[in-house]
Amino acid sequence: MDFIIDDMIAIGQRIASAQNRKRTAALEYARDIHEYNALVVQHSLAHSELASLLGVNRNKLHELVDEAIDKGIIEKPQKDKTKYYYTLKHVHAMMDWLEMPRWEDEYKQAVVLAVANLKGGTGKSSSAIHLAAAMALDYTIRPRTVVVDFDPQGSMSSIGTTVTDDDTNTITAVDIALQDYEDGVAQQLFGEGATEIDVISYSLIETHISNLHIVPALTHDQRFDDIYYRLPEEKRPEFLAQLKDKLVAKLKEHYDLVIIDTGPHNNPSAWAAIEAADAVLTPVSPRTLDWDATGLFLRTIPYYVKNFCPSAGKNVKWFKVGAVNTDKTHNRDKAMLLSIMQQAGTFALSNTILRTPAFEEANKKYVTVFDLKKKDAETTPKQIDHAVDSVKGFADEIKMSLAATFGVTDYDA
Repeated sequence: MDFIIDDMIAIGQRIASAQNRKRTAALEYARDIHEYNALVVQHSLAHSELASLLGVNRNKLHELVDEAIDKGIIEKPQKDKTKYYYTLKHVHAMMDWLEMPRWEDEYKQAVVLAVANLKGGTGKSSSAIHLAAAMALDYTIRPRTVVVDFDPQGSMSSIGTTVTDDDTNTITAVDIALQDYEDGVAQQLFGEGATEIDVISYSLIETHISNLHIVPALTHDQRFDDIYYRLPEEKRPEFLAQLKDKLVAKLKEHYDLVIIDTGPHNNPSAWAAIEAADAVLTPVSPRTLDWDATGLFLRTIPYYVKNFCPSAGKNVKWFKVGAVNTDKTHNRDKAMLLSIMQQAGTFALSNTILRTPAFEEANKKYVTVFDLKKKDAETTPKQIDHAVDSVKGFADEIKMSLAATFGVTDYDA
């Protein structure tokens, strides 16, 4: 006899399969546009652009490139008809070789930024991945960036590759955090001789942006919260430090910026993410219900962090509220934005991420707005420009604000 509950499971499985097919189709489309990944080409620089970035003329760049190839610093750049294209790997290798500025020249430490809010559908995950992309594409600081997806919905991993719940080779942040609490994939790899760093490296997903990687999530990562509640109370604080101790602390040795995307819940996963963080960003859509839910989040989660986390919240040195999905048409969100600014005060970012069709198209294609090619996009070039500019402004303000807290001062120098 069939039960309705079994039909619910079957529908859920069909939805997951359809989503996987959509991801695969989007990625296959991107790979077929050119002989090599179209997204890599999208972010490549022409010879003149690289010369300008490095502050040399075109002839001097030819000399530098030839020398860099001879020394094994870069591979020979790709050529399309008569033009050379330098990928992001080429660009960063050249800039490192020429000792041009990077993150550690401006910041005292690697920074861990948790992106958290109680309200689902507020653009939290989209804000996290777009912030990560904007930072990684910033040639002035060039941070080695990694996004830790700690939301079981697992929306981040599609930016890099196709990940499904049936992919037994996928290692998630929760798998690593739970290595001392279950006989899971991490323990199996340890048994085969892998080190902790090996396991972390296996988990990393490369993206088309060479200095942006992702640690994925899967739906069964919800077990993190289940295990927490099964533990004796005296063991729970130590458990909440596992994400930081087993994963994030080690990522900080190899990356400059670690962005943790949390689920839209006030639960042990969110507390663990904040325990691992140096900074917290709360994105919010300027709508009354969203702002009310954000108020509830800000009133309640500090209590749990202060009372249940080992660091009691003292690890968090920076906090901002950022408005996203803002509609500038006819100033529809003006009153709500003013309320956010007034109530959050200096903790509110002045720059916002706009609501435009470009984000919808990027989400559908499993890319960011930085990846949309104007001549092939459904969205108008003007809308893409508005989206890109708003993300850049948002990221630039965060970059400068983080520098005020974590930056190198004249005294440090």
